[in-house]
Amino acid sequence: MVLPLLLQVTVAVVQPGAVLAIRLPEGKEVTRWALPAPPVTLAVAPDGALWVPIRNGAATLVLRPEGGVEEVAGRLVPLFFRETDRFFTLFPGELAVLSYPELVRLDQWSLPANLAVVHAAVLDDGWAVALLAAGAEPQVILVFPFDEGKLISLPLTGLRGGKKVALSRSFLAVAGEGGVGLWPLGPAEGVRLPVEGVVVDLLWSADGEELFLLVANPKSVLLRVKCSGKLAKLPKPKAFWRGVGEPKALAASGAGLLVLEAERVTWVDRRGTVVGQAAVRQGLFLALLPSR
Repeated sequence: MVLPLLLQVTVAVVQPGAVLAIRLPEGKEVTRWALPAPPVTLAVAPDGALWVPIRNGAATLVLRPEGGVEEVAGRLVPLFFRETDRFFTLFPGELAVLSYPELVRLDQWSLPANLAVVHAAVLDDGWAVALLAAGAEPQVILVFPFDEGKLISLPLTGLRGGKKVALSRSFLAVAGEGGVGLWPLGPAEGVRLPVEGVVVDLLWSADGEELFLLVANPKSVLLRVKCSGKLAKLPKPKAFWRGVGEPKALAASGAGLLVLEAERVTWVDRRGTVVGQAAVRQGLFLALLPSR
């Protein structure tokens, strides 16, 4: 039986040496691309191309939906957003916006010197970019490109091991060890929500009213936090799904969430019911592919 399009999703999973496109819920592999070296991360362009910067190299692979592979000079980590003809990316000392697919520089904004960025996120409309920076004093730099590149620095006081950052229209969230930090999008005080385990990944619902957390405790746990009110009155995170393996990454789908564990990818709805699963091998990164 062929399921309606809305009941199917195609997900890209990065494994050592390969990227797989898998259709759920049936778990069928539809495309496979070989990788010559370990990847740094995974980004999906509006046209469905997968951008894979290569570790210890000066190249980025572009994996085409039809199975072809191209190579772009330099390590580019695109931050795609709603404007499909451009994307943000980082260069030493600056945030830039490049045209897509021509890769022509359109604008740039200076950043603090020697900023060691470990993760970045952009709002869907491009209004704000969050840069999570490691170092002796971890911080998040908020860049507002359409407000003359205004910068706001938020120290991550009291939050250990920050690895991922996520933006909604109202709040910034940072994943850490034993909790998640939440700040308004501006120079204001934030709060820390304690969580048992390590927050591996996180994302906001489309309306920005729920924050979803993928936690290692020690196996996978999905938590949700209602964030429609004031930060000082946020409820405790609530678990709604538990996995059986080591959690790796989280992505949103129109009908739920996609969870990557080391040995499988699972599609769950917002109630925690499993919609589909597929076995993988040493999964690293995860992304939802646009429907075609």
